[in-house]
Amino acid sequence: MAAVLFNIEPLREALEHDTLVLTANNRQRNQILRAFHQFKAQQQGLKVWPQPRILSLRQWIEQQWQALLLNGNTELEGTIANSWQSLALWEQVIAGSNAGRLLRQRELASTAESARQSLDAWCCPDAELLAASEHRPNAGTFISWLAQYRQALTRCQLVSPEQAQTLLLRAFISGELTPETNALLYGFDNLTPLAQRLLDGALPNATQVNSQLYKQTLPVRCALNDFDAEVRAAAHWADTILAATPEAVIGIVVPDLGQQRSRVERIFKEIFEPLACQPGKPRTVAPFNFSSGTPLGSAAVIRTALDWLAFALQAQPIERICRLLNNDFWGDSSTERALRAALIKRIRHTGRQKLSIANLRYLLEQLTQKHPELESGLSRQLQIASEIERERHHKHNLSHWLERAMGYLDQLGWPGTRALDSIEFQQIKQWYELHNELLSLTQVQPLFSLYEVTDLLRRSADKTHFQAQTPDSPIQILGALEASGLSFSHCWILGMNHRAWPPAPAPNPLLPINLQRDWQMPNASAERELAYAARLTENFKHCAPQVVFSHGANADDQPLKPSSLITELSAIEPQALGITGESMRAEYYRLLTASGKFEAVDCRYGPALSNPKVRGGAGLFKAQATCPFIAFVRYRLGASSPSEATLGFSAIERGNVLHDALAEVWQQLQNSAALATLTNDALKAIVVSACSNAVNNTGKSRGAEIGAMFRQLETERLTQLLGDWLALERTREPFVIQEIETQHTLNFEGLELSVRVDRIDQLEGGNGPLIIDYKTGQVNTANWQNHKFTDPQLPLYACTLAEGGAQAIAFAQINANALRFAGLGHATGIDGIEDLPDEQWREQLDDWQRRLAELAQEFRDAWAVVDYRNKSARAYDSELEGLTRADELTDISQWLQTSGACLP
Repeated sequence: MAAVLFNIEPLREALEHDTLVLTANNRQRNQILRAFHQFKAQQQGLKVWPQPRILSLRQWIEQQWQALLLNGNTELEGTIANSWQSLALWEQVIAGSNAGRLLRQRELASTAESARQSLDAWCCPDAELLAASEHRPNAGTFISWLAQYRQALTRCQLVSPEQAQTLLLRAFISGELTPETNALLYGFDNLTPLAQRLLDGALPNATQVNSQLYKQTLPVRCALNDFDAEVRAAAHWADTILAATPEAVIGIVVPDLGQQRSRVERIFKEIFEPLACQPGKPRTVAPFNFSSGTPLGSAAVIRTALDWLAFALQAQPIERICRLLNNDFWGDSSTERALRAALIKRIRHTGRQKLSIANLRYLLEQLTQKHPELESGLSRQLQIASEIERERHHKHNLSHWLERAMGYLDQLGWPGTRALDSIEFQQIKQWYELHNELLSLTQVQPLFSLYEVTDLLRRSADKTHFQAQTPDSPIQILGALEASGLSFSHCWILGMNHRAWPPAPAPNPLLPINLQRDWQMPNASAERELAYAARLTENFKHCAPQVVFSHGANADDQPLKPSSLITELSAIEPQALGITGESMRAEYYRLLTASGKFEAVDCRYGPALSNPKVRGGAGLFKAQATCPFIAFVRYRLGASSPSEATLGFSAIERGNVLHDALAEVWQQLQNSAALATLTNDALKAIVVSACSNAVNNTGKSRGAEIGAMFRQLETERLTQLLGDWLALERTREPFVIQEIETQHTLNFEGLELSVRVDRIDQLEGGNGPLIIDYKTGQVNTANWQNHKFTDPQLPLYACTLAEGGAQAIAFAQINANALRFAGLGHATGIDGIEDLPDEQWREQLDDWQRRLAELAQEFRDAWAVVDYRNKSARAYDSELEGLTRADELTDISQWLQTSGACLP
């Protein structure tokens, strides 16, 4: 049975006799209607009865306006401007004024409309505004805007809602509209002067019906630690009441519900829907209902449409693009999931911050050329975006653009092939209704560009509140105004601390403060807010037989006191209200862990390798040496860490640029003799050309993100760095370059690997190659030692790339902090390369060969234990902790010890 928040008895007779009943807001009207219909159906047993005459004030004004139009009133010069039209006119006025360069013009337009509404609704003459603004230098700007706004209204054949009320009042006074006696007014605690005049003229002798009050109540107050504790206590309290009294009607009043809704909803779901957070769980009807909606633009299905429209016009951040590709609300995600996942991986590896539709199509074409089995209609769908993008600067009427935008979304397959649930269906329905409302803007702005329409749709969706139509719930979570005039069986009012209640005054910054105070305009003074809060608080004290007021004891590390409006109430402890303090989610988790029977399973090995050809090259050995499990998931399962988007070149890109530049330099020089004979100017010319080419080639892949200025600076930095490095190379004994950035295929211990070697030198009189690996970061040859051996790349090259082994291996550290060789070998004569006797060097090569063979055997056998032998590597693999679960190793070890369990 639907919850009824109104006792119909005081109004029943009037409603049955077709007496007009006006309410302050639509929620009150709906509750009275519900109570009346329930009375007719249940107590009188009727199936059909006349619709009672009950309207909200806004509905009644619209009804009277239509009646005046039908009478053919000659004073009516247009239609009533809606909120979209009003804000659009204000934006035009502000943008066209001398102050048009102001920031945040849209927010200013909203503030200006609020100021105008206050002036007109409080019947403040222009002369009063001029007098109050006389000594305010900036006041003339708003007065000028107001005059231009009124002219714009007239030009567009519109009237403001307040002008409409004034015209209605004149019509009632003149007899053009017939006043009605015996009407009833309910819930009008804070009428504007203009509305009061209109009701006095239209409904003489109307009776004010007071809000329903329970005479015998004993409200109490309690203190909780903070606001979250208040919400959790109220939720537990409501849960306890419903368990004992299922027919209860519970009100939870949150004065600033608009700002706190997400916080309140999260905690109530935790208490009443403990399993709602599970992935893939369908939405259910919660036993609580909010009076305030959420922005329509925040709904996933609507946000998808808005994001695609924005993406058609300009490049978007890669996070937003990846979110779109993961989205089910377009295309056929069930059949395109593999393609989209592969495309997301490719996008992240670009390292770019933004991508355009053209960039995305290029990446998609590369992907499908490499993997034809992934081909789908996605490329054709993205092509559609280019068609609408070409029109973006053209001016058309709003109807044309809305039709084009929806056609574009339809071709993208929005809102997807998955069946929509009830709430998603309602959101799409409201989206189309919003389009119809926005078409009224053609009266104030005939032509739009696509940029303007896309921006308008996003702003409008963000300002439009969506309230799902769901079966009524026994728990009503309401704001202070929405709860006014309603009654409950139990009610809890939160946030009653001295800083929040009464609310602080917030006068309109565009109107003189003294004018607002003198005319008692909204939020004008502390005195007015105190009177308003006191009136609401007194009503709340009598809105239910059991009423609880609560306040937090702390907020932002500051102590809080109860509001002065509730200090006279008896203070009680939360435990006196029967609150248990444990949510159903916490209880389920506790029961689950208590009932679980854990078993130790040996999962240190995966399936053994069957194909000798593996991806990864020398990195496979480094991963196996560092953490066997990481080697398994990276080089067997294909897991990878996404590249971080960066400003400028990433660390990997800087390394690639350095490699490319050095490769071009040595391809021209080939040996130390050519380097020695070049003049400094000739060498610098070669280096500048190589650095410029490397920087430009890498920068092209990043598009406009890497501008000409950055490329020039990077070229200068790299030229200086490589010039210093080549000066060091000139000090070496004679050598010849054998290989530069050469690809090799290695067959080692049953593994077929593809590796790329930075550089191989042949020393004069040497008996083997010197293998060099460029590094732009720190280097540490200690990682080649047998007791660590966590960086086996160069030892692998030393053992496999030359018959009989290399003469030496070395890192070439090239960065602003150090320019040096660091390595190990025999008779190189190079500073930084440790010189070992020939026999000891041969023993070292044999040790490396043996250790590499062990790593290869481990990888073939799929030894995949989570064991970080280099602790710093764990930070590098942090993105894979969802797979490694390394943070749980300590807990698992403790459980194994305490339970006595052991691995097989």
